Amino acid sequence: MRATIVNTVITSKAGNRLPLLVKTGAYAAIVLGILGMMFCLPFLFSAHVADLIGAGLPFMGGAIIAGSGLIALSNLARQTKPKPVAMS
Repeated sequence: MRATIVNTVITSKAGNRLPLLVKTGAYAAIVLGILGMMFCLPFLFSAHVADLIGAGLPFMGGAIIAGSGLIALSNLARQTKPKPVAMS
């Protein structure tokens, strides 16, 4: 019984799915951030100050969310090692 406990190799299958989850979340953040910015864009050209403030803050929020998605993608790309290219 001791040999079974000591020699058991524990493998985690959740680690293989994590990059896919991060990549999906990053793309979703980029798309939803851009859609939020596009929704607020017509209100930014209004002459009313209330419209400018009411649309400016969500527009900046969308920009931050889209930027966060881009940062997550760049961090994910930096962690993966490039394959060596054979020069002929």
